[in-house]
Amino acid sequence: MEIAGVPHKLIRWTSPAQRPDSRRAELEHEYVTAVDDDGNWKFAPVVSEQARTKLNQIAAKTTRPPKQQTRPLVQLRAWWKTSTILTSGVAVEIINSLLARARAAAAAIRARVAAMVDVALATEWRNVH
Repeated sequence: MEIAGVPHKLIRWTSPAQRPDSRRAELEHEYVTAVDDDGNWKFAPVVSEQARTKLNQIAAKTTRPPKQQTRPLVQLRAWWKTSTILTSGVAVEIINSLLARARAAAAAIRARVAAMVDVALATEWRNVH
C-alpha cells in the first residue's frame, strides 16, 4: 500500500521477509494440482474467488512473523525509530520529518475529538443506559 510521502524503501522495511503473494501462489498451485488417492481432482482446476480469498487468508497468516514480547510504547517507539534508521536505507531526515508530521496529525486529531466528545459525559450516559 502506498502512503503519500512515505518512501517505498520504508514501506518494504515494514513488510515481513516472506511476502504473502509468493506464499499464495504456492497455495494456488497446490490447490489446482491436488488429487485424491484415485487420481481425481480434489478441487476445480481453476481457483474460484471464494477459494482465492481463503488462500489469501492462509498466506497472510502463515507468513506473519511470530508475535514479540510485550514492551512499553516508549521502548517500542525508540526501537522502531532506531531500527528504521539502521536498516531501511531511508535518510534520517526523512524519517524524522515523517515522525514530526505523524505527531502533528495525531495532536490535531486529538484536539478535534476532544472538542467534540465529552468522555466523562459519554461514559456516564453509557452506564445509565
